[in-house]
Amino acid sequence: MDKALLQQLHELRERSRVEPALSPAGFLAERIQNGKLKIPAADRESFVTWFVRFWRCGAFTTPPIVSETIAFLLEGRTVEIACDPWPDLGVLAGQVHRLTHAKKTYAISLIEGDVTLGRALEPELDWIVGDALDVLEALPESFDVIASVLPFGAKAKSPRSLPVSSGPPIRATADLASLLLGLAALGLSPDGIAICVVPASFFFTSNSIFGAFGRLGLGIEAALALPAGSFAPYTNAAAFLIVVRKAASGGRASIWRPFDNRRGDCDGHTVGSTAAGFRFSHGR
Repeated sequence: MDKALLQQLHELRERSRVEPALSPAGFLAERIQNGKLKIPAADRESFVTWFVRFWRCGAFTTPPIVSETIAFLLEGRTVEIACDPWPDLGVLAGQVHRLTHAKKTYAISLIEGDVTLGRALEPELDWIVGDALDVLEALPESFDVIASVLPFGAKAKSPRSLPVSSGPPIRATADLASLLLGLAALGLSPDGIAICVVPASFFFTSNSIFGAFGRLGLGIEAALALPAGSFAPYTNAAAFLIVVRKAASGGRASIWRPFDNRRGDCDGHTVGSTAAGFRFSHGR
């Protein structure tokens, strides 16, 4: 990142330590909007990474390997509606918006400061302040693309009901990432695709809705194991980039199983790899 821009962030960090009432997000947003602070497109990811490092203790940003692979998977796709239900400052959502030429891309955040700065950094997005679960339940549109790095280890505040094609709805008390993915994917258009990062626990813990995907009419087409340390130093938790679609009408949802790194093998068989070096696993 440009040294002068990084120096400004360091100076603002020191100032915020002695001025508790100062909102770094609001201050930076105002400077961007009035033209006093210019962030080149090439520096946007680095800028957000430093902002999170200084003022979002415990949070993490989208690593390049994730954004590059999502771009690879979405190459050539043009869509109407896209959504990131956990957008941080909107860098990934902005990339998806421009790559797919989406007419509308929703970015949903409960943190008003993040939305304020996000609107300055990515003004073309449709920013919504609110609980993402509530917003996903209320939005009327279907999503052609969902792309997001979902939260690690966060718990949902209350249970949610997820509709199924037949029978009573599923009452889910899952972790937040699991519920966000479930609610968002249920809103996919018939040809829609969700590409999301989830912690490895999504596949193995009892409070995940992964086991209910078949009843929900959802299928995982691929589970791509991210390299160890992808989110370091913020977390060393293992993570996967997964590709989710709705089951074909009248068909059954396919569930692709990730490599079980604990055993050193996989459920199913290897079906390929990408230029990013990921491993695919396919099983039923």
